Amino acid sequence: MKMEPILRLEEIKKAYGDRKILKSLSFSIHPGEIVGL
Repeated sequence: MKMEPILRLEEIKKAYGDRKILKSLSFSIHPGEIVGL
């Protein structure tokens, strides 16, 4: 049985002025996973 993620983020982008910090960050978290950022 495939479990659906409890959190999914897709194509996150962040910039400070003209400086790009993140470009197209994507990830998902499934039940029972422990994730640190």
